[in-house]
Amino acid sequence: DSSSSARSFSFILPNDLVDASSIIGNGRLLAGVAEVSLQYDGGDYDNRIVMMRGEMDDGVTFSNKNGGTVEFSITDPKESMDLSLPPYVIDENKFTSAPKESIGFRFPIVLNKYEYVPCVWTAGSTSNQKLMACLGNATIKAGTSDQIYVDGVAYGTTDITYGWSVFSSTVDGVPYIGIQFTNTPSTDYTESVYVQVIGAESTPNPVSQALYLVETYTAFSKANINYPAFTRAISACAAMTATTLVNSGSNNDAGTLSFIETGLLANFPMVSMAWMIGGYGPVVIDRNGPKSGFTLNAQAYPVMYRNTAIAEQAKNKCYNSFTVEYKFNAMEDVYEGVAVADHTNNPICQISTQNIGMRQHETIQCPYIEDDNTAGIVLDWLVSHLALPSYYVEYECIASALFSVSLGDNIKLTDSDFSWEDMAATVVSITYKTGLVVLGIRVWSPYYSKLGGQVSTSSV
Repeated sequence: DSSSSARSFSFILPNDLVDASSIIGNGRLLAGVAEVSLQYDGGDYDNRIVMMRGEMDDGVTFSNKNGGTVEFSITDPKESMDLSLPPYVIDENKFTSAPKESIGFRFPIVLNKYEYVPCVWTAGSTSNQKLMACLGNATIKAGTSDQIYVDGVAYGTTDITYGWSVFSSTVDGVPYIGIQFTNTPSTDYTESVYVQVIGAESTPNPVSQALYLVETYTAFSKANINYPAFTRAISACAAMTATTLVNSGSNNDAGTLSFIETGLLANFPMVSMAWMIGGYGPVVIDRNGPKSGFTLNAQAYPVMYRNTAIAEQAKNKCYNSFTVEYKFNAMEDVYEGVAVADHTNNPICQISTQNIGMRQHETIQCPYIEDDNTAGIVLDWLVSHLALPSYYVEYECIASALFSVSLGDNIKLTDSDFSWEDMAATVVSITYKTGLVVLGIRVWSPYYSKLGGQVSTSSV
């Protein structure tokens, strides 16, 4: 699941440690920010390990009586530091000639490139007809052979009716790019106009795009962003390409984190966002990814004991027929590419079908994927993680295990009680308790390693 869950810590302090009455009397807020960290007793504060930096969003309650307490909780700043994406809208004060239908539209953002970007009318009069394509210093080709689409019909720059040119402008210091009709052909300014845009933020890597959005369109400081996690995930997703269009519709008030988690990364099911040591960052769950070299033995250090029974993945969560739709044509509102894996073209799906019968996964629609290779990677991941059952188990370990593994690490697991020896497994959960760490481990079916996970894809 690409959606992150904010962590929360609750605290109760003796009233004599916090003079709440004086703080309020001086016109200051009790609620602020707080940090949970691990530090060697008497050690250097600068060498502490920060578990979490959070906001006191739920307020503070206190009593000034003898023996009273101050109570508060801190939460990861998922809401307090999130911003609308982007924080710029078309309004009648900044765009005095904009048609009323355009008021409230947010500036579109293009990351990497996008084939059919729906433009927004920003000026509509008999002498001035302009449309915004996207935010930033992007590129729209305007050679003699280049075209835009007006109500689905292609027009060149020199067309006698819908001739056009590219313009760049700024509003309150914010740059944007668009097109203007040179022959002012429109009379009602409601034509649907689409152009091809190459964005100023040209990285094709989907995780790099997520990092750009976090750095640019949230209130996060560098201390809130888990840069090592982003570096690992960018490397893990190096072969994948995203062509991303953000907020091209009216009254679209999505926040940055919401778009990253349920928009962009919904196209890439192997990537999740999480709050962890080091702040907000991505986790890639991929059993075919690099091995960490860490071996966990249930009967040896650092494991203290098994914390749960073994839970086999539910049968209704296993599938053997997968369809990925991609190459989204925004102008026609159709997907022009499809990749399919099932018992007819994939050995793992065939084995799964023999064991549990035909199980169809819901179609995965990927509007930000346009190339066959990336669609094939997504399809391969679905088969490699959902076609055969996996097993979940938790082990309680001494605290030092916290520094031995990270979320998403592929490890080897040995547990003689279940005849497991060097089983392929992935760390999917890390929970810290006082003096203890609980590791949640996903153990993969041995069939995967025997058969591999390559998938034949078909495209239309």
